[in-house]
Amino acid sequence: MEQIVKVKNKRGVRVISGFALCFTVTLAMLGCFVWIPLASIFLSAGRLDFGEFIRVVTSPQVVSGYRVSLSCACAAALINTVFGLILSWVLVRYDFFGKRLMDGLIELPFALPTAVAGISLTFLYSDQGWIGALFRKAGISIAYTRIGITIAMIFVGIPFVVRSVQPVLEKLDGQYEEAAAMLGAGKIYTFFHVVFPEVFPALIAGFGLAFGRGLGEYGSVVFIAGNIPYETQIAPLLIMEKLEQYKYTDATAIALVLLLLSFMLLLAINSVQIFMQRFTGNSEVEGIGVIRKVVEEHGDASNPVVKYALILVSVLFLSVLLVLPLIVVAFNALRDGWTAYWQSATDVYTIKALGLTLLAALSAVAVNTVFGVFASYLLSKFYFRGRQVMAALIDIPFSISPVIAGLVFILTFGNIGWMGSFLKEHGIQIVFAVPGVILATIFVTFPFVFRELFPVMNACGKDEEEAAALMGAKGFTIFWRITFPHIKWALLYGVILCGARAMGEFGAVSVISGHLRGKTNTLPLHVEILYNEFHTTAAFAVSSLLVLMAVMILIARSLAEEEDLVFLCGHYEGIDERALEIIVSDYLSIGDYVLTGGELPAMVMIDCISRLIPGVLNNDVSAEIESFHDNLLEYPQYTRPEIYEGRRVPEVLLSGHHKKIEQWRREQSICRTWERRPDLLKTANLTEKEKLFLESWKSLQREEKKDLQL
Repeated sequence: MEQIVKVKNKRGVRVISGFALCFTVTLAMLGCFVWIPLASIFLSAGRLDFGEFIRVVTSPQVVSGYRVSLSCACAAALINTVFGLILSWVLVRYDFFGKRLMDGLIELPFALPTAVAGISLTFLYSDQGWIGALFRKAGISIAYTRIGITIAMIFVGIPFVVRSVQPVLEKLDGQYEEAAAMLGAGKIYTFFHVVFPEVFPALIAGFGLAFGRGLGEYGSVVFIAGNIPYETQIAPLLIMEKLEQYKYTDATAIALVLLLLSFMLLLAINSVQIFMQRFTGNSEVEGIGVIRKVVEEHGDASNPVVKYALILVSVLFLSVLLVLPLIVVAFNALRDGWTAYWQSATDVYTIKALGLTLLAALSAVAVNTVFGVFASYLLSKFYFRGRQVMAALIDIPFSISPVIAGLVFILTFGNIGWMGSFLKEHGIQIVFAVPGVILATIFVTFPFVFRELFPVMNACGKDEEEAAALMGAKGFTIFWRITFPHIKWALLYGVILCGARAMGEFGAVSVISGHLRGKTNTLPLHVEILYNEFHTTAAFAVSSLLVLMAVMILIARSLAEEEDLVFLCGHYEGIDERALEIIVSDYLSIGDYVLTGGELPAMVMIDCISRLIPGVLNNDVSAEIESFHDNLLEYPQYTRPEIYEGRRVPEVLLSGHHKKIEQWRREQSICRTWERRPDLLKTANLTEKEKLFLESWKSLQREEKKDLQL
């Protein structure tokens, strides 16, 4: 039997059905929404003269743009790496008031539109702003300098570091730290020599993602940068300028260099992660050796002050970076009173922009949910050549600038694109129309659902699916009954984050929309137009709508995680009736008998409920097929040896005939229930055939009883 299992689990032998369907859907959607549009930029670049290409990308202004983007993105990523590690540590290792709120705020840059972040940060850090004015007194300008650009990149990049490191810290086995502490090692030294090597690969990944996000950032940076040539002009802005001047070849050349930088960054991240995983593959042995060294050389250096200092640093960092921009939006939106706010929020162009925003977001969520489910199932349940390459290519929209994302669709579907003439002949308009807005939104949010689902599916493995397949279950049944219960919460989180990111998309939509007021303007673009026209209050009023949607999304995500139950159990004289009236929502009983206290019934309820949570039992299916399943008691269980004190295991269980075994177990459950709990049979879910079997068995039992009496 062991040999058979080994053969079935060999790579290349697919027990689970659905590979062809998953592979086809994944490849088709990747091709249509990502690879084909990206290929357009290489096709367009291929038509450029090499000398002209070099002239464009090496011009002083363009080189300066690359330098500004690279330097600010690197500085922001380094700062995010430090504070992201601190935030992750605080959220995982400490309990304090407001912890859940802090954890939710980390997602805010994902949900908050970059345009809203841009105008809020500009207001805060300008020379007349709340924070900028303080630094101005010291002779330091923040807005319209590289410092301001760096701050904007810190804002959009911090979630990538935290969400990369946090899961690793949560799953990190604390036995090494505990052993080191018990043997006298200091916490600081233990952290750097035991914990840090384990989180370093995740930290590198977070740094790379934050760096890539900052390198391509446009929406939040364009407002605070001031766009001074050779000083604060970023590379994505240069692409926008070239497009506005109809210099598509120049824009393509600049975008190609930025795209190649993103590809190299993505490759470097994956390479470093693979190397570090191999390097730290024997982490258990190495960890023990480190502990011994720590114990030998250092004493106890723990200090509770460190805990509160780290919490304080985290609170201050998030308050300045994330909370203050929200306060700025609310303050400026209501600065001219409720009447002005209502007029701006209900303006006809605002309503139309809101409708288009919701349409684009819903379309992106629908498409990306389908892709995320198929792609994550494909890459987690099947092995094939190119699997790792495909996984890396899915992350491409994460690593490239949204401006480039908009450009590739112009190069594909625009008048200059390779499909432009075909679309024009058939009267189909994508660029500067609603379809283009939807396509650009889908592109930038493409990996979100996949990235939430894939780690969960991969961690669950495929043993349960393979077992079900070997027992004859079909592909859809396997997914719906086995896979889906494990991933439903991850799917919900992915949908929420995808929707939030879609509603806030600015750069890609700005390129492809044409800024047609009332037609192709989404809410973030409408905010930009109002702000550039010096309608500051109206801009912040419309921004407040986006903020409210972002906050609602974060609340929805938080509530989706809420699965807590509190059992209030009495002891001795019980609980005050007034407290029961205020607190209790439901009353439960485990039986009609008296116990000394409510602790035992509470423990019974906790055990009954917790075993139904995915992951608590090794085999979640066993939680469904137990005693009282269909109001029947469980069938008899037999183990080894085959013969015990003269009693043999029933022959049917040794036959290997799964259908007969299942039928025997069902019949035994019915018989046992009739013998021990006949009251359950009144509501038992029995077929007509099973009812006839029961009557026949009862008759047989009565005959045997009569024979014994005689």
